[in-house]
Amino acid sequence: MGRCKAPNSRSIPVLAAFPVSTFHDAPWNAINTHGLSMATVSPILTNDVEALPPTVLVVTSEAEAEVKSASEHHSDEESPDLTPAGPITKRLATVLCLLAMGAPSVERIAEHAGADEDSWREFKKTLFDRIANVNVVSSLILATTAAFLTTDPPTQFARWDRQMPYVTLLAAFCLGYIGAGSGVFLLFVLADVQGTSLKDLMRTPWKFWLAMLLLAMPVLFVGMAGGTAIIALTGAIWLGDSVAAKVVLTTTLSLTVSVVSSFLIVVS
Repeated sequence: MGRCKAPNSRSIPVLAAFPVSTFHDAPWNAINTHGLSMATVSPILTNDVEALPPTVLVVTSEAEAEVKSASEHHSDEESPDLTPAGPITKRLATVLCLLAMGAPSVERIAEHAGADEDSWREFKKTLFDRIANVNVVSSLILATTAAFLTTDPPTQFARWDRQMPYVTLLAAFCLGYIGAGSGVFLLFVLADVQGTSLKDLMRTPWKFWLAMLLLAMPVLFVGMAGGTAIIALTGAIWLGDSVAAKVVLTTTLSLTVSVVSSFLIVVS
């Protein structure tokens, strides 16, 4: 810190802080203090002006800026944006998250993955209960379709022995079998899964969405099996000779379409 006298003027002390490397070739006397150097700078001469307060200038080193940039980049790599861009893909992603994990969004799944051990254990138990319930439904579909496939229609109300209903019932049986098998497989595989495993999957978007698709397979296949069985029974009744059965069938289908449409509207 230096002072200089001039006519009708006063010297103003100015303090500046710079990186050490700045003063390697400087003629001033530099004092190193925790990575910064303080040196006296030529005084500012003022003419009939009030003295300005001492000013401190802090210059951030390039190394510190690089560390901050690398830290932000590493944080972005750990939690990439998994939400699709388009509106249609966003809705499909929402439905897939609901079918796979019972959560309405990726953010909600991330909250479950980052929760404490007790919360994660409770969430995993709920997930297992969902898969077990889906397995029960798939078993019912298998038993029902097998009964239709192995018996002849006792009346002419529903002719499922015709080609179209019979082939569709066979497809429903196969879909239900795949749904039950995938559900049992998930119960074995997810027995010791931890939240950290889900966090690791979320670092790679394609792995995460592939895992969500695999987790949703029991629900998807059982849903397709149920829909195929409904189509088979619809064809069987329409191939029959009962008007009353056709009216009941039309009413049931209308209610089913209304429920499914309401669900799609809510989740979208």
